[in-house]
Amino acid sequence: MKMFVGVADAQMIALQREKRFDEINYWMPSTAAFRALEPGEMFLFKLHAPEDKIVGGGYFVRYAELPMDLAWHIFGQKNGLRTYAAFSDKILKYRRKNLISEENPQIGCIVLTEPFFFAEEEWIPAPKDWSRYIVRGKGYSTEDEIGRELYAQVTERLSKRTEEGVTLPDEEHLLAQGAFRVSVIEAYQKRCAITGERTIPVLDVAHIKPLAKGGPNTVNNGILLRSDLRTLFLNGYLTIDKDFAVQISKRLSQDYGGGASYQELQGKSLVQLPENIVELPAREFLEWHRKHVFLG
Repeated sequence: MKMFVGVADAQMIALQREKRFDEINYWMPSTAAFRALEPGEMFLFKLHAPEDKIVGGGYFVRYAELPMDLAWHIFGQKNGLRTYAAFSDKILKYRRKNLISEENPQIGCIVLTEPFFFAEEEWIPAPKDWSRYIVRGKGYSTEDEIGRELYAQVTERLSKRTEEGVTLPDEEHLLAQGAFRVSVIEAYQKRCAITGERTIPVLDVAHIKPLAKGGPNTVNNGILLRSDLRTLFLNGYLTIDKDFAVQISKRLSQDYGGGASYQELQGKSLVQLPENIVELPAREFLEWHRKHVFLG
């Protein structure tokens, strides 16, 4: 079991503890790929000195690089600040201090689910090999003595909260709404599945089988589409068949007239799909959409 101890801002942690969010975006003001954890492994929060204590954590879902405004749009106060103005100000001040001048920069987003926080008397001292020069964080493993000790301290505190003890969430349970959206965006490499469009502001995630109809928040039940195509998909004027080809309903021209540019998509294969086979659109969800949403 691997863990990562990240340095956290006390005020941001206080807001997340107060709101009892189901997920957290532990963001970084610059982009630096995060490869320390696999999905489901623990990310722990350590306060700055002089507290120097581990006060809680969450379970890693995914790392993504997103424009600052999109990170706020997806996560809002789950970013640890109450307003977009405070969020952007904090990021831009850091970047300007480092002579980086962008008004809507890409930031690193470490998405965590099921955050937990300890009572102050349960705070865990920083591991004995922690250096005061660490700025971002440090990885640990239960294969090492210090990692085993840290893991035991964390799970001992968590196990007090449930009679069944601590169980790591499975992949389906990991994805709260923000994590679902980020995971689909990343799986499709920030490109529209149908057209390959890369302009982030006009792209959005759609559930293939809606949550209200029993669809899960899993990547294989999501698809990234240009906003107009997403509207057609959700309203049944467009579907995707089991061979990942686009089908356009005849009702589109009947109901609204025109639509020639959309008719040109008929029968065309998706140009962008997830590379991971388990993240491909599930045929059972595509079939449900064809039967229950598509207007034929």
